[in-house]
Amino acid sequence: MRENFRLPKSDRLGANRDFQKVYQSGRSVAGRYLVLHWLKKEEGEKNQVGFAAGKKLGPAVVRNRLKRLLREAWRLEPEEMPKGYDFILVARRPLIGKNLSEAQKGLQEVLKKSGVRSK
Repeated sequence: MRENFRLPKSDRLGANRDFQKVYQSGRSVAGRYLVLHWLKKEEGEKNQVGFAAGKKLGPAVVRNRLKRLLREAWRLEPEEMPKGYDFILVARRPLIGKNLSEAQKGLQEVLKKSGVRSK
């Protein structure tokens, strides 16, 4: 029997207003493959995450693949992060054509740079 590998709705940022709040009030750090935006919420709340890829990166099929790569890299990331953050992962042009391991390295790079995660 196959396990469910989906990111639960409760763990996702969905509404445009949620994305705007993180973009406007949060902090950000850029890496080679992606940009990480984050905003600290109330203590003890769950982390929520959103994924974005701008239209300048290419047609919908390319943007959707980039978001799938970021989603999978996030899913495979260990649960070592402190709770109570909203995150947005934004794909950058160098991620086009890269594989999952490169996306994971990029994610780990920006998480380390941001100081959100201790490891």
